[in-house]
Amino acid sequence: MFARSIFVRTQETPNPNSLKFIPGVKVLDSGTRDFKSWKEANVSPLAKSLFRVQGVKSVFFGGDFITVTKSDDDTDWSVLKPEIFATIMDFLSSGSPIMLDDADLPVDEGSPKDDDDEVVSMIKELLDTRIRPTVQEDGGDIVYRVGAKEVMFFHLVIPDEREEVEGIGLKMTHDEIVSTAGKGLWEQHGFENGIVKLKLQGACSSCPSSVITLKKGVMNMLQFYIPEVEGVEEVEDEVDKLSKSEFEKFEEKLHKDEEKYGKQ
Repeated sequence: MFARSIFVRTQETPNPNSLKFIPGVKVLDSGTRDFKSWKEANVSPLAKSLFRVQGVKSVFFGGDFITVTKSDDDTDWSVLKPEIFATIMDFLSSGSPIMLDDADLPVDEGSPKDDDDEVVSMIKELLDTRIRPTVQEDGGDIVYRVGAKEVMFFHLVIPDEREEVEGIGLKMTHDEIVSTAGKGLWEQHGFENGIVKLKLQGACSSCPSSVITLKKGVMNMLQFYIPEVEGVEEVEDEVDKLSKSEFEKFEEKLHKDEEKYGKQ
């Protein structure tokens, strides 16, 4: 039985710490997937294998490409590339699924919604048809982001009427009310007060020129077609911050292990 060999080629990206690997076969059936940590890679055996390569910081899947971002400028691509090549070729040659069958699909916040107003619909359409394809060519993605911020809330119980009321920062006397405080998420829209909130992924997320890309490229195009757009803003969610923290701890542990076993 003849097995077709896997040929992987590379393509540089605007981000010197990210490299685009093109295996010549389909990677994802649709959409993109961004893996910022080993934990997030649990849904993809291939991504998990790539995280085993020391120096790999994040992995991004497009329809027909894989973008790998290295940890820092000191990590040399000449050392990483052969290991990444071997990992991708060995995995794809094995015939194993790239994504697990039970992997949850990411919520596509940029997909059209029935309750989108005209301006938001135009923003999403322009992103999908004119902007995202260009960004994906550079090994990344840019998505419309509906964020959420953490706020304090008070759960109010009025004994006399035996009903519950929710409020923020309401003040009542102890005789009138029993309250318990907690934290919740207050939704923020992806387009507010003329500002479009966007999330950069893959090669774009840590690119030195990402600010220029947003301000000069994306913002100018959005403003040209949609006068209501006054600016763009890059958003970073809590998962991104946590992934960065986890990676730094992991790198620190590796260095300590190297020092420990290097002395033996």
